[in-house]
Amino acid sequence: YAVGARPIANGKQNFYGACYSITFNQLPGKTLVFQAVNSGEYAHANQVDLQVPGGGNTLTGGPVIKDACPTQWSSPADGWGRRFGTIDRGHECDLLPKPLQPGCRWRFDWLYPQDRPEGISLTITSMCRVKCPKILTDRTGSIRHDDANYPEAPQ
Repeated sequence: YAVGARPIANGKQNFYGACYSITFNQLPGKTLVFQAVNSGEYAHANQVDLQVPGGGNTLTGGPVIKDACPTQWSSPADGWGRRFGTIDRGHECDLLPKPLQPGCRWRFDWLYPQDRPEGISLTITSMCRVKCPKILTDRTGSIRHDDANYPEAPQ
């Protein structure tokens, strides 16, 4: 499970709080259930930006985003790792506060292909709307009015 951003060009009213079942070309046999809780300026309509602990700050992030980690977690001003990038290796997750470490490690243990531990830009093979699972809505507090109209998310 993950949360993150979708392209603002798609219209926030069309996706904010919605969940999607996503498969990636580079991760055969794996399905990610993703909830859109933010928006951004992206080149492709199906692009998603996962918000993962240790994932770095965005290039377009304003003061609220830039100051969130230092305020909440006493992080360095630019977060952990590279300012517009990320931490580069799984062992660097140990630099994060304990509550953030499992989310950081998930990226290296599940999201990145075993032959590419440094990560890659994943190519979305399929993305379809699903009903948001409770594990996500309990964390985000966001449930769309039309959520019940969609099939259950894969386990």
